[in-house]
Amino acid sequence: MFLINGQDISSLGIYFKKGTIFKELLKMPKPKERQLNNWSDENGYDYDNLSPTYFEPLEYNPTVYLIANNLSQLTTRRDSLVALLNDPEGFTLTSITLGKDYLLRFVDSGQFNDLTPVWKGKKLFCEIQMKWINNHEQAEEYGVLHDDNDVPILDEEGHYIIVKK
Repeated sequence: MFLINGQDISSLGIYFKKGTIFKELLKMPKPKERQLNNWSDENGYDYDNLSPTYFEPLEYNPTVYLIANNLSQLTTRRDSLVALLNDPEGFTLTSITLGKDYLLRFVDSGQFNDLTPVWKGKKLFCEIQMKWINNHEQAEEYGVLHDDNDVPILDEEGHYIIVKK
């Protein structure tokens, strides 16, 4: 289950292509180059061991499916997705599965494909290739509300209750 800015993405007809999102979110960041000296009278490098390690931004390229019952709903859901991603300060993607929040920035949507056949089971399916950047900024933290026995609490419709930590 995923949230964008605290909103369940499945309620917007948005789903991630199987096998793409966790592969992206679990990427290891590349450290920025550390200061070092290459003394001619010593073996190897003499690294700066006192300064903290900083990382290059991570680029995520998840594939998103947008599913709708008709063309009007598709355009409404697309507009809702654009509105969620449009904030100049970025957006928060919450993975309930990983228990982690990611503050991301929308950079591009490489390609848009309507899947063939377009109408299947009376639904309209579209595939969008996204490009997001993670600058390792601290995100607002959300989590699932649990009872005293550490069991997630669901609302009347069977959805998790999401709270700000």
